[in-house]
Amino acid sequence: MNSVNEEEIFEELRKDDNDDEIIQSNQTSFSYGGKNYRIIMPNQFQLTKAKQYKYRCFAQLVKEGSPLQKNWIKTLKEQDVDIEQLRDELRRYHKELVQLSISEAKTKDSEKKTRAKLDTKLDEIESKMKKISDKIADNLAPTAEAQANEEYYRYLTAECTEVLVDEKEDKWERVWDSWKEHQKDQSNLPYMALGKVVSLIYY
Repeated sequence: MNSVNEEEIFEELRKDDNDDEIIQSNQTSFSYGGKNYRIIMPNQFQLTKAKQYKYRCFAQLVKEGSPLQKNWIKTLKEQDVDIEQLRDELRRYHKELVQLSISEAKTKDSEKKTRAKLDTKLDEIESKMKKISDKIADNLAPTAEAQANEEYYRYLTAECTEVLVDEKEDKWERVWDSWKEHQKDQSNLPYMALGKVVSLIYY
């Protein structure tokens, strides 16, 4: 990895792993091509395999010259794109979103006008947060961390996607028996399943 300190590099990547994955629910389902599919919650073994694959991808990406996120953020700031400022803005909106959600929860169903105003504000803030999140993601996409994270999700997609093979017996089977099979699939199914995985697990 040339002049870059290997341990320092992986310490940057491990920062993303300090918090455990947040599983929003046990599974999520969808339909494609007349069949029913679901994404099941990954077990610890699957998560470990996915992280190992992610680390290998990360090492290869750095070796090939993909920038580290901390260095790329500095480069972006020189180009008047302040990622830290965007993150601070996102955190402020998140706090506001939480407060509005609490207010809405305390509002009676009979207070229709108040609830309608709160709903409008919540929608506005969520829209702003999405724009900021998309801007951050787009700008950080070239970094080794971002690319490795994408591969991490793709690996979990291969591991956790199941298809319903017997509705009467509620029998499900893995769609792809291996990571190689998933990579060979040229249909839109891997992309649809990937979106569901991302919505199921926040990394």
